[in-house]
Amino acid sequence: MNNTQKIFEDSRISPLQIEITKCGAEKKICNLKKKQNSEDKVVKFRCDFPSTQVEVMLARGWTQIVDPEDTNWHLWWCDTGDVLRQVLDGDRKKLRPYQRVPHFRNHYELTRKNYLYRNLKRYRKALIRAGKFAEARISDVMPMTFELPSDYLMFVEEYHKQQGATWIVKPVARSRGKGIFLFRKLKDLIEWKSREVKSQQSGMPAENYVVQKYIDNPYLVAG
Repeated sequence: MNNTQKIFEDSRISPLQIEITKCGAEKKICNLKKKQNSEDKVVKFRCDFPSTQVEVMLARGWTQIVDPEDTNWHLWWCDTGDVLRQVLDGDRKKLRPYQRVPHFRNHYELTRKNYLYRNLKRYRKALIRAGKFAEARISDVMPMTFELPSDYLMFVEEYHKQQGATWIVKPVARSRGKGIFLFRKLKDLIEWKSREVKSQQSGMPAENYVVQKYIDNPYLVAG
């Protein structure tokens, strides 16, 4: 063996050293993957105004994105104006596959109480016209409902047929229980109506309501 061969033999890495090096590289890759997976599991949300939802999401260990230029979020809790201006651009969505917002186009067709009533009523009629009577019966899920002020006379007629029943009045576009009240006597509704007329005369915008037959014993989650 000449000197060159001897130097080459001495400089070769043994199989054990190769295995150790390989294991070390695999361990580093594994640690990087774990770190990446850990970061991926962190839910990042954006909310530009103080709300109870922010407190709940922070309590769950989620991370709040405070920089409006940072688009690396999973959930953006925002109002409808932000969605229309910044997220939905015409027919093109700017959302990434993993991103969610709490609104969608024409959401008011379901979130406004009078529109929800109209659409369910229209859907049920369409099922009946199509001869799908079983589906129509299942879709009849809303209690007896009237829109005020347009259906006021029809409601009064039904009210006299169901003396002693409890009715609930709800503003069509409010939330969190605002403006809701119960009544059994028609005079309570008449007094409310007179207050509404006065508010309109004072320049306040008119507000529509729905009145529904109150469900005294509703099915509740967890009883």
